[in-house]
Amino acid sequence: MNINDLLNPMAPVPSVAPPITPDRPHRTVPTPHSAHSGPSETRPRFEQVRAVLACLQEQSLTLASFLDFFLWGDPVCTSDNDMRYLRMTFCGDPLLPKILGKLYERPQTSTSGKRIAGASSLVREWAHSQVRSTLARELVKFSATLNNPGLSEEAFNAITMDSILQDVQRLAPGLYSLLSGLARSDAQASKNTQKSQLITIMACQLAYSRNVMCNKFQQLIGLYMKTKSVPSKCMELVHHFGLSMSYSWVSQSVGTLRDAAVADLHAWLEDGSVFILHDNIRLAFRVKTQRVNNQAHGDNGTAATAVALPESARKILSQYGELMRPLWPQIRAAFADTSPQPIRMLSVSDLTEQLEAARLREFSVHNVIRVLLSSPEFTNYKHRDHPSLQSPTPIDALPTGPNHRTKQWMLGTVPIEEATYSGNLQVVDNILGQLGFKDQATMEKLGLGEKTIPWGGDQLTDSRLKILKWLRAGDVNGFERKDWMVNFFGWFHTVMILANAIYDNHRGTPKDFGFARDIGLLGIKGLASTKEKPMFHTIDDLLHLEHTARVQTGWLWASEKDSLSALFQALDADITPAWLVSLAEKIVDERASSAALVTLQELPTRDYALEGSVILLRDLDLYVQVRQAIRMGDVGQLHSVIPQLIFYFKGGSNGNYCKMLIEYMQWYRYESPPEISSNATWSYVTKISPAIPTLNGIGDHVDKTFGLIHGTRHAEPSPGADLQMLRMSFGKAKMLTYDPKYHNTDKLACADNILKGVIQLQDTTYLRQWWTEWRTFMAHRSGEQTFEAPPDSEPLAQCEDEEDLFFIVE
Repeated sequence: MNINDLLNPMAPVPSVAPPITPDRPHRTVPTPHSAHSGPSETRPRFEQVRAVLACLQEQSLTLASFLDFFLWGDPVCTSDNDMRYLRMTFCGDPLLPKILGKLYERPQTSTSGKRIAGASSLVREWAHSQVRSTLARELVKFSATLNNPGLSEEAFNAITMDSILQDVQRLAPGLYSLLSGLARSDAQASKNTQKSQLITIMACQLAYSRNVMCNKFQQLIGLYMKTKSVPSKCMELVHHFGLSMSYSWVSQSVGTLRDAAVADLHAWLEDGSVFILHDNIRLAFRVKTQRVNNQAHGDNGTAATAVALPESARKILSQYGELMRPLWPQIRAAFADTSPQPIRMLSVSDLTEQLEAARLREFSVHNVIRVLLSSPEFTNYKHRDHPSLQSPTPIDALPTGPNHRTKQWMLGTVPIEEATYSGNLQVVDNILGQLGFKDQATMEKLGLGEKTIPWGGDQLTDSRLKILKWLRAGDVNGFERKDWMVNFFGWFHTVMILANAIYDNHRGTPKDFGFARDIGLLGIKGLASTKEKPMFHTIDDLLHLEHTARVQTGWLWASEKDSLSALFQALDADITPAWLVSLAEKIVDERASSAALVTLQELPTRDYALEGSVILLRDLDLYVQVRQAIRMGDVGQLHSVIPQLIFYFKGGSNGNYCKMLIEYMQWYRYESPPEISSNATWSYVTKISPAIPTLNGIGDHVDKTFGLIHGTRHAEPSPGADLQMLRMSFGKAKMLTYDPKYHNTDKLACADNILKGVIQLQDTTYLRQWWTEWRTFMAHRSGEQTFEAPPDSEPLAQCEDEEDLFFIVE
């Protein structure tokens, strides 16, 4: 019977349905294109449904069995072309979601308030089963991207939340859709985009819960917490949440990273060179419950870092012994000279020759210009990109860029105090062992100068290592004499000493024109007169603030303007920045240089307050130049300011650092081969402290990934209000104006440490006394090279006695 006949009211409704059999011939079902038109379109839906149900009953089919056979439940029905087309139409019908919704939650049909469950439990169970199986398959695919990445900084830096999110969306779209829908409310869906990280983290948790080997994300978080010194209990708590690896895993991984770093260092040393930095550390060991044999205590130790040197340095260092061999007799002869002024002894004239005054003046002028252009009032200055306003060409800058990034390895921290000579000797021996340089062959290469290691630290470390070499000047070979060690100093501690020296010299009293007056005006904490050792950051911030405020005041003095805004209007109206440059030169030449000070001192009536302001601004310019040169890597500029630092430290009674710089200049001018001294820039790597590069890289990477910091420096409040207050104070005090009557001072409130240092070096026997100290060791330095042969070596044929030794004499 055709179903259209059932829908026709004139057709009789059968009462008995013949049974369906497997061999029953297939009925021809008309296509949708041959549908009959008739009154069935106007019949009530009730009659139509009854007719269809009656037809199903006639065919011995239930509604469920009919749908089962129709929807791929019977092979014959599945292969029928007509049914295939009808199935396709049915599956695409927009009524299908509504039907499924009604099966899941039956519409309410009565007013009693009760709702019959219908098929909701079956549909729910089926839906949950399908969702679980679908999401499980997606999770398997997604989890494959979270396998152990390997413990390396490169592997962890490749892990980003964006890449993981893309993997979730690509491999687990159903999971992403489900988590996204649950994590966002309707109101958040259109505007809240920060939920994507939360969704990504939940997906990583699910993958880790199903397979602990899918732990790429958890490894990253675990090592990040280690870099931030998170307590072990907190790490275990986060581990139980499925967000991190366990504390024990992290501890073991740090050991693995350490071993990998050591292996990487040894691989580098096969063909490369390093320089070593070491310094003392103080570690506190705390215990919760103290007993006689379990006390909280602190121990001194030493931390060291090996820093990779470029290939150009390696080539020079490998020839160090050969280059020094002809120089040692000259050095011994020079120190044996007992004349009042040995020809190879450092002199004041040597220092003044090294001082490139003209080039340093260019940097001073540019610093003055930079202060003005950095002011908010000059943000829109039209000539700011003019060539005459750009930074001077560096004297000798280190190369920059990705290919020149510093590579370093933290060596194992040792429980040896390096404040003593014996302690430094033990530290050096331990570090050589960590580098793998304790075998006989390598020790001989070091002794003969075929391998050389630059070695440095702060002033105390530098002094201890040099004196150790002096004390061993008569030893039997170059290894024991430490000829392979090229000593150099670190700039960070030098900058700290310079900052403290300037602060101490110019602090003065609240009645003077020095720092104390401004500290009280601004209410700066941590710089009380009774505080012996203020924090370096506090002093550094004060010195930069003072330099900026005093230079801005200098611009108002030179231009005779009342405000920076008025100065901007005048300078911005010029066709060229020539007037701006001339004003900057005037500020340097007349208010921020030693030459300006000489001019003021020659006036009939001296203005001591103005002279003090000039000395202060000149000293601040020296400090800013050193800081800028370090930041920009201009080692040539640093080298040029060393004479000024020697004079300043001598005049300011910083004798240890003065002697350290003098010893460096003596080595540079008279004791180092030209190949070394002309390429000494590789030893000027500054501000390097011991660190674990891999863990630091992971920590920085996670911070940037989650936006935990917004830069490499802490955000600082704008100093605009402080600068304005200082400018007003300086203007009222006529700080840069010559007016002896107004200032009414009869002496300098500060010392001219540079002039004082020059006079002390010229008029005293300081350099001669220092030379005499060196003579005791350097004039009698041994040139012998006697090494013990390795135990497994054959006796040397040329040895006539029984001792298994061989000799090389320079």
